[in-house]
Amino acid sequence: MTTHFFTDTGVLTARSLRHVLRSPDTIITTAIQPIGFMLLFVYVLGGAIDTGPGSGPYVSYLLPGILVITIAAGIAYKPSPHIYAPLARRHGNACTTGSSRD
Repeated sequence: MTTHFFTDTGVLTARSLRHVLRSPDTIITTAIQPIGFMLLFVYVLGGAIDTGPGSGPYVSYLLPGILVITIAAGIAYKPSPHIYAPLARRHGNACTTGSSRD
């Protein structure tokens, strides 16, 4: 099982990156949208939101929220079954996705 770890990791990473690069909506959602949110909430709405007396700056509340949104958006784009099915068959594991494409 550990003998193919780095090879399998490299293959899956390459396939996932190829899938992401061919899907512009994935790039926009996972890379450009968080930057747009930061610009919008800091420069456009930053002065309109009061965090209260004695609390920290607004950005210290904003950044963790944007980070969670970015992670959730990245998780939502799982790879297609044809990306990981060949490796599951090679190791003798049953592929639970029902896809027979390589």
